[in-house]
Amino acid sequence: MPELALPISLSSGEIDRVMASRFPPALAGIVMFRRYLLAGGALFLLDLAVFLALTRLGSFSIPVGQWISRATGATAGFVVHRYFSFADSRAGPCRLVGQGWFYALLTIAGIAISPLVLGSAVALTGHRMVPAKVISEVVMITINFFVLRQIFQPWRVGTAPK
Repeated sequence: MPELALPISLSSGEIDRVMASRFPPALAGIVMFRRYLLAGGALFLLDLAVFLALTRLGSFSIPVGQWISRATGATAGFVVHRYFSFADSRAGPCRLVGQGWFYALLTIAGIAISPLVLGSAVALTGHRMVPAKVISEVVMITINFFVLRQIFQPWRVGTAPK
């Protein structure tokens, strides 16, 4: 039986290129969304751990703990989404800076509009907080996925928007 020669290590970008060559674009998008959700789950756990450490073990107030944990999660999120969720997005330092600015703007916009989304969900669910929180998170996660997909779009030389 012939042996299958596999490279020792494949980067996530190489895996994405192999997948794109073998699977239809719709399936590649599903795989990307799955990676985004997996990364988001890990980032949520990081955010929660930092929040609980600051507020339960430390002497930080809840608002300060929330701000620090969200900032920590957002910073880690940029790295995780750039190198894992949307792995084929890496380019030179100029592209990194641009992605960083757009990611920061998305984070600020998300913090600004999430109370409005949550308020609408509270009204929709008849003031039931848990379903409202779940609905608002699903809406925010979906919006963020589509915006992040554009931020981390793997522009090729000569194809970047003018």
